Amino acid sequence: MNIYIYGIIDSSDELGESIHGLDGSEIYNIPYRDIGVAVSDLDGKMRDITQGRAVEHGRVVERLMTNCTVLPVKFCTVLAIREDVLSMMKDNYGDFKRDLERLRNKVEFGVKVIWSGEAIRERVAVTHSGGNATVNGLADSPAKRFLTKAYSSYKTDRELEEKAERYVAALDHLLSQVAVEKKLERLKTDNLLLNAVYLVDRNRQNDFKEAFENTKRIYGNLKYLFSGPWPPYSFVSLSGRLHPLRHSASEEVLETALQHEPGPQGDLI
Repeated sequence: MNIYIYGIIDSSDELGESIHGLDGSEIYNIPYRDIGVAVSDLDGKMRDITQGRAVEHGRVVERLMTNCTVLPVKFCTVLAIREDVLSMMKDNYGDFKRDLERLRNKVEFGVKVIWSGEAIRERVAVTHSGGNATVNGLADSPAKRFLTKAYSSYKTDRELEEKAERYVAALDHLLSQVAVEKKLERLKTDNLLLNAVYLVDRNRQNDFKEAFENTKRIYGNLKYLFSGPWPPYSFVSLSGRLHPLRHSASEEVLETALQHEPGPQGDLI
């Protein structure tokens, strides 16, 4: 019998409600000092690693979040015996305590912003494709044409990045006023302008949603994917095999589809 781990919680008490996890197994708390780890028993090895099981793992974490602070643990984290779990808790106790204190009464929201990056790139490229760059000392030759093309590509990339930075700065200014922490990724693809997560006080969730709605009104020419509230997946300091995965496999599929959108025609939500 192995032990399947869902998350670290800020309680050493028994769980206050009945929660069932993978294969219908009962979730229980293994206490260590003043914190604990939410687990279930697993008969044998982990089999059938599917999207459905990943979603079920996430649902357990979200249920736990209703009653305590949770540090989500990576899907499919299995230890052999209770002593291994306690050893893991002992080795990481200081980090767990710091994260639990920092993330108490906090939730995470995800914001993805889509723009017409490919179309913008094409328009910018046209303005730099007329051979305007001069390459001193070279006659019209393959070498000069190569350098001219490279210069044009550089100028196109630079201008696209500058446009993206201006947009992201304006969007983030509105959202970060409500958040306590944030993580931003710009231009993961030409069309995915911004992939961001914001950590928000639980009692300011409505304020953050209102800030997002204001952002949509002001920048209505963009497409948006808004998700949350989630447990604070992206702000946990766990490392290696304990680090949580993204919120759900289904969100990953949707993000992939959005990254290949041909360009905004309106809001997604």
